[in-house]
Amino acid sequence: MQEKVKELKEAFLELCFEDNSVVELEEIRFKLAEISYSTIIAVREQFHLNVTDDVRNLENLYRTA
Repeated sequence: MQEKVKELKEAFLELCFEDNSVVELEEIRFKLAEISYSTIIAVREQFHLNVTDDVRNLENLYRTA
């Protein structure tokens, strides 16, 4: 799952940004970051690992939105 998110991020960077507004690009960036953090949290929870820092990172992302 993390590899798929990485591929999406790389594909995003290959886009031509001229046809997109800053708002649209920011929304895409936000969604990619949100998916990335959520995936990391889900995987770590499956292994019963501490997700405190990861949840904090996700909360920080939401606060900056």
